[in-house]
Parts: sequence; structure tokens; C-alpha cells
Amino acid sequence: MSERTWLMFTEEGTNAVEKMMLELKEDLKSNPLPIVREKLRQKMKKISETFGEIYDTDVRYNIAYRLARAASSVHEIEIDSIYWDL
Repeated sequence: MSERTWLMFTEEGTNAVEKMMLELKEDLKSNPLPIVREKLRQKMKKISETFGEIYDTDVRYNIAYRLARAASSVHEIEIDSIYWDL
């Protein structure tokens, strides 16, 4: 699966999620996980104002899975997708 495949309905939605994920991956490098989790929720809420499909089960799964992988790599601990509570 391509990093750009977020299962959003439009290219604009895909771009919004891609931007969010890049920002969150940077946040992982300098913030504790609970802060990044809160930022994720805030960013998803903002994106949902324009792209409601961000709350689709498959979209949330992809976000949580990829963010868990990134967090595990940055923090050198095993983080499960469930942590993000999406």
C-alpha cells in the first residue's frame, strides 16, 4: 500500500491526511505520546469539517496503523494501533 493511499474520497482529502501525518511524525520526535495523541484528535477534527470520511473505519485504521509504526520506530518501543483510540 502506498503511503499516499489513505482511502479518502478525493485527492484534496488525501493531501489533508498526508499533511497531518507528516506533521504528526515530526511531533513524535519532540513530544511525548499523549501530546501527539491529542494533536492527532485535534487535527482529525479540523480535517473532518471539510472531509467527513476521515472518520471512516478504513481511514482511521490506516492512520492508527501507520502512526503506531512511526511511534514505535521513534520511541524504540512497541506501540499498538489501539493506543491512538480512533
